[in-house]
Amino acid sequence: MNTLPEGRPVFDSDRAAGAAVRLGMWLFVSGLAIIFISTAIAHVTIRWQLGDQGYWPPDMPGPPMILGVSTIILLVSSVTMWKATQLTDRGQDGRPWIGLTLCLGLAYAVTQTVAWLDWSPQVEDAIKLYPDARLALTGFYVMTGLHALHALGGLISLVWVLTMVTPGNRHGLWPHATYWHFLDIAWVFVWLLLLLAR
Repeated sequence: MNTLPEGRPVFDSDRAAGAAVRLGMWLFVSGLAIIFISTAIAHVTIRWQLGDQGYWPPDMPGPPMILGVSTIILLVSSVTMWKATQLTDRGQDGRPWIGLTLCLGLAYAVTQTVAWLDWSPQVEDAIKLYPDARLALTGFYVMTGLHALHALGGLISLVWVLTMVTPGNRHGLWPHATYWHFLDIAWVFVWLLLLLAR
């Protein structure tokens, strides 16, 4: 346990340390949720205004089908992370499940990249006659870009967990698992928004 300069422990018990970790993580995740929700509200508002004014292309391509595959991959990765957490809680080694979560996370990143490369040229063609639509598309790129950036951070944290977290170390794994589950929920939210706000 960490100590203050005078040698006194920072927390009186492991339980108090765990409570501080949980509070810090919930505050962090809440801040990220506010960012995603604010961006989504701006995107939807601009998109609907453009549609009402006739500035939205009628032949805008829908999200690539591979995004459905990447969504399933991410949902499965949440299950594997949950399994790792369960094993760690029982003092067992959850690292094989963390490794599987990391592999699924990498597969998710690959499918997302393929989707971007496939979808972007189609969108560019669709909006040539509707330049105002670029404003709404900026919201799309900001949302998906934000998620990609945070997913990269999640992958890096999983690598750290694989090398540093020992069996039974719940405080070491729980924040990373919570963050990963948040990424899962955030992506499902973004994906549904892409389907509905075409």
